Amino acid sequence: IQARHEARLTARDLEKYTVYLAEMEKVVLLLLSLSSRLERAEEELACGNLTDWEKEAIRRKRDKLSQQLQEAHVFKDMSDKRQTKVEAMMQGDEILATFRAYIGKREQLLREQKA
Repeated sequence: IQARHEARLTARDLEKYTVYLAEMEKVVLLLLSLSSRLERAEEELACGNLTDWEKEAIRRKRDKLSQQLQEAHVFKDMSDKRQTKVEAMMQGDEILATFRAYIGKREQLLREQKA
C-alpha cells in the first residue's frame, strides 16, 4: 500500500508523506509509553504499604507523567493536522480511503506491538 502511495506523489509530497508516517509512529509510541508509565505510577500509589516519602516521590512522578501525557496529546493534535495536509495530496476517493485505512491499521499494529 505504501509503495502505491509513494509512486503517485511528487518528490516534495513524498517527503511530507514520509515525515508524517515517521512522526505519527513516534507520537503513537510516546502516547502508549506515557500512558503505561502513568498507569503503573497510579497502581504503585494504590499499594498500601509505602512510606510517606515513597508516596510523595510517586505522586511527583505521576504528576510529571500526567503533564508529559498532556503535551504528547498536543503533539498528536499537530500530527492529526499534518495528516489532513497529507490527505489533501491524495487524489481520488479510493486512494484517500486506502490511505486512511493504512494509517488506522498502522496505529493499531503499533498499539498491539506495545501491549
